[in-house]
Amino acid sequence: MTNTAMTSSKYKHPPTLWILALANAWDTFSYFGTQTILVLYLMHVFDLSRTDSYISYGAYAAFAYGLPLFGGMVGDRLSNSRNAVAFGLALNIIGNLTMMLLSLPSFCIGMGFSLIGTGLSKSNSMQLAGSLYKDNTLVKEAGFTLIYIAINIGGALAPITYGIIAYKVGWNYIFSLNAIGITLSLLIYLSQWNKWKVNNTNISSTLKNTAIFTASIISALLVGTILYYTKVSFWLLIMFFAAALGYLIIVIANQKTKNKTHLFALFVLCSFALFYFTAGLQIGSTITLFLQHKIQQGIIKIKLPASIFSVLYCGFVLLLAPFFSTLWKKLESVKRPLNPVYKVNLGILLAGLGIAAFTISAITNLVIIGTIIGVMLLSAGELVLMPTILTIINNKSPKNLRSTFMGGWYLFMALGGYLSSVLASSAHWLAETASVFNNYFASEFFYISSFTLTIAIIMLFTAQKIIRMLNT
Repeated sequence: MTNTAMTSSKYKHPPTLWILALANAWDTFSYFGTQTILVLYLMHVFDLSRTDSYISYGAYAAFAYGLPLFGGMVGDRLSNSRNAVAFGLALNIIGNLTMMLLSLPSFCIGMGFSLIGTGLSKSNSMQLAGSLYKDNTLVKEAGFTLIYIAINIGGALAPITYGIIAYKVGWNYIFSLNAIGITLSLLIYLSQWNKWKVNNTNISSTLKNTAIFTASIISALLVGTILYYTKVSFWLLIMFFAAALGYLIIVIANQKTKNKTHLFALFVLCSFALFYFTAGLQIGSTITLFLQHKIQQGIIKIKLPASIFSVLYCGFVLLLAPFFSTLWKKLESVKRPLNPVYKVNLGILLAGLGIAAFTISAITNLVIIGTIIGVMLLSAGELVLMPTILTIINNKSPKNLRSTFMGGWYLFMALGGYLSSVLASSAHWLAETASVFNNYFASEFFYISSFTLTIAIIMLFTAQKIIRMLNT
């Protein structure tokens, strides 16, 4: 969150910005809500094992953040961003309706459609938002801030809404609400069709767009199949990441010396930053199972799914935004600004401390207090890291590659999302074979926090070199 968050209301924004904000809010509501219940849903409704549920959770997160890179390529090179957003919203609707069917194959196929839809709409809606403003203006930054706030509102409302509907009505009815909300967003978006700035008009045609939509459907079926066959998903995801990372490396290698140095520095920085997500996304796996265990024990006295606590994550992002906005502004005013690279480092450190708070929560009677502190620190880590990394990418990437490397950052987030499940499974194995505490969950949290804090320390010793490369 930038310091324009506090002043964004001073600017007059195009009405179409609010349409993009609404679309992003519903997309986040759909994704984040599904993510927070996914492990419990797969275990309780379809009787999947804990290990297979973790793998599906990690693969879902990986695709959600990895596919925007390819969605951006569709909008930039094959069609245009206006069409890609419409395609994405339509596929997301189909996906949520399919997820309502109470069979594991249809649920996985539905997730595939939803993920391809998100991949198309996420990066291209951001491109459309940027096209509403002139470059290098504060009003553009304020516009992106408003979309970021809308995203977090969607993320904050999702867990509590999912939890209530799952408890009061039924698990599968949750997805009908997503379909209704995204349909509303699509209809409003289409009503303003001629007001969107179209890029790449020379390569867009009805035949080509039909082919792209058909290919998107085939891709959705493929992704759904990968999610269903968890035994092979690991190697297929490795191939997916290798191809995408290979593409980014080739792009970097073909740049001139100065750009190449900047992009390599961004590559290294993103490689560190992804480890925030290996810790932060435990909110939907290890942390959710820990809280569900405490509910079943009667220590937490509520009659709702553990996923309800995930609302705290986005809630704290919204609550802490003014604090960090004021802090960065104050440091700037006294001429002691914190270098952006160190902000990224701080974000990873806060994530490690957040998981450490859950370790304390697991071995004491301070379950609620420990949970609140842990989630607050994880949220603070995101609030410090995310706007900073986006700003660095925007400032240091060549203009003709900004969309590509914004998509590249989503790819690193995807890798972090998948590694979150690997880390959860590894901590689960270590807790069984070399438990540090008598409490099972405490050992898992201890190993996760120790790993994350180690990454933060390693980055601290390399930060100055990264800074020098970015300032070359």
